[in-house]
Amino acid sequence: MRYRGESHGNVHLTQCFATLQIMLEASDAMDLPELRDMCHSYGKIYMMTPQEREAAYGDLVQGKGYGMRYTASGMGACAGLALHEPELIRRAWHELLLASPMRYGSWNFAPAVYAKGTDGKEHTELTWISTNYVSQWCLNAIMMLAFGLEEIPGEEEADAICREAYKLEL
Repeated sequence: MRYRGESHGNVHLTQCFATLQIMLEASDAMDLPELRDMCHSYGKIYMMTPQEREAAYGDLVQGKGYGMRYTASGMGACAGLALHEPELIRRAWHELLLASPMRYGSWNFAPAVYAKGTDGKEHTELTWISTNYVSQWCLNAIMMLAFGLEEIPGEEEADAICREAYKLEL
């Protein structure tokens, strides 16, 4: 890994291949507290609002996307635990639950036909779901349970978040 300057971006695939988890493991295995601190910064920055990021980092974050925030929720909880910031963990739970498969409702788990075989057999799939989504959501759920269990939302709050009826007060 090396610094490539401010103009290089688009590292979206780094999260798909467990880079964040590897960095956490490497920081412990090689006794690199500065790498662990970078991981905490990453998690904290991802859980910030756009206004908070701009206030803290100015032009460095202009035009940078922070989408698919649930993929950084585990790192956000890790940062919250290490930095003793329970609000950061709460935000991470919120991001993970906003992306919960439960938001789609049971009706969206009905398979849709996408093709018929030469034998006439229908081939089905869940059209809205992907391997990357499922793997990232589950990986971050595991990390959230490891780092953020003490801040886990209650059943009512979690249900409200999943139904998007919840408004996170930042």
